[in-house]
Amino acid sequence: PRVKWAQNKDLLFISVIVRDLKADTVSVQLDSESDLRFTAQSKAGDENVLRLPLRDDVKQEGLKWEIAARPDKWGTATLITLGKDHAHRWDLLTSSKKFKGLIDKDWTREDQ
Repeated sequence: PRVKWAQNKDLLFISVIVRDLKADTVSVQLDSESDLRFTAQSKAGDENVLRLPLRDDVKQEGLKWEIAARPDKWGTATLITLGKDHAHRWDLLTSSKKFKGLIDKDWTREDQ
């Protein structure tokens, strides 16, 4: 899946975009305070799994998500909102080098 993110001092906004998303298959959870897991299927039955180790801890009880009303050119986005454990701006969404070049900033949601 394609990933975009934005933030303010207290919240993270992560969009996970899947082409031809089958909405009733979406699952978003936190495996720990810093590990986000997203799974969903496309209408063709392709499995999309994202295990994202976050740069810092987030509040597990603050996890919210919704499916965007309209798809864009990349597919349908699942919009995930997470509360940060420590209120500050992050320089990166994840410190894992595995995701370098695969995650974009979402400048439409960024609090600058």
